[in-house]
Amino acid sequence: IVYRVTSLADSGAGTLRDAISQSCRKIVFDVGGTITLQTDLKIANPYITIDGSTAPSPGITLRPGSVDAGGYNGQFIIGGTHDIIVSNIRYWGLWETDTQNVNNAGFGVDGDSSPDTHARNIILDHVTIRASHDSGPDLWGRITNVTVSNGLFFNSKHPTTISFLDGSQPRQRISMHHN
Repeated sequence: IVYRVTSLADSGAGTLRDAISQSCRKIVFDVGGTITLQTDLKIANPYITIDGSTAPSPGITLRPGSVDAGGYNGQFIIGGTHDIIVSNIRYWGLWETDTQNVNNAGFGVDGDSSPDTHARNIILDHVTIRASHDSGPDLWGRITNVTVSNGLFFNSKHPTTISFLDGSQPRQRISMHHN
């Protein structure tokens, strides 16, 4: 099913948040500009493609709404799900404009979270991540078959990370190239 994003609002009909609320969707954009995320935008449903190349100029940029002591209000997270493609999207964090010392990804793949506590079969292609408060992209938890390609990541607090705790959550077959 093709879902057409027709609004740059954070939520409601025609928004990116509404688009990811169900699985088995190819998401395209009839609008271009900035989407300011008031709360975290988490992909928890499988079989979702977000194709930012379909947006008219200037493309699609995601921005968090704010940072507080608990972290970002407006992270972009691919949760413990599978078969996700995100392409031609920009994420512009708040690291360079705030003084909070928080440790949240801003933009990441979270293999610790529901529904499956295993993020797998994920492609991030032509994604730009700027000024992420921690690292961007940040890959953590149990993740398998993740490709990060043709991306531009800069001016973030930390470089891209593949977090590793104790081996209980393996990271397998991660490919990062042409970034």
